[in-house]
Amino acid sequence: MKVDETNFINELKKKNPKSMEFIVDMYGNLIYKIVYSVLYRDNDINSVEECTNDVFMKIWENIECFDDTKGTFKTWIMAISKFKAIDYKRKIMKHSDNADIDDLHLASNENIENNFILKERRDEILSIIDRMKEPDKYIFLQRYFFNEDIDTIAGSLNLTKAAIENRLSRGRKVLREKLINFKERAI
Repeated sequence: MKVDETNFINELKKKNPKSMEFIVDMYGNLIYKIVYSVLYRDNDINSVEECTNDVFMKIWENIECFDDTKGTFKTWIMAISKFKAIDYKRKIMKHSDNADIDDLHLASNENIENNFILKERRDEILSIIDRMKEPDKYIFLQRYFFNEDIDTIAGSLNLTKAAIENRLSRGRKVLREKLINFKERAI
């Protein structure tokens, strides 16, 4: 049986290996980009590849958990990819805690403070985005984290380009307001 966009989920549930080939072809690049975006600072391409393979195994083993009433298959695998990569990052960080102190490069206090502020701001931005409702969250992530063009996003959601631009504009406004409130709370 030929596996395509209309039947790949059912075939995956039947454990048809061709359905996994279809997923690798269709979503492999997306999964790799998500995993790489989480693990890129560690400069360990083996971890990225290993994690990507684990994502495919998780999809294979847990396809019964996919519920199309809660979201699209693409969103589901994006979440799996993100959380699996975060798990890998934690594992890498746990093993790197045992580093030799002579191998550490100590930065000035100013750089440490700036890095802390940037990380705190990034975490707040990600938290705000995470609380967005669908499809705004999806649009924001695709546009600003995966650099997908507006036409492609509009096509994937069957929305007009103007609708996507409006949602992005509103999202930026909400983000700006919440960041101003965050900054005022910090002071």
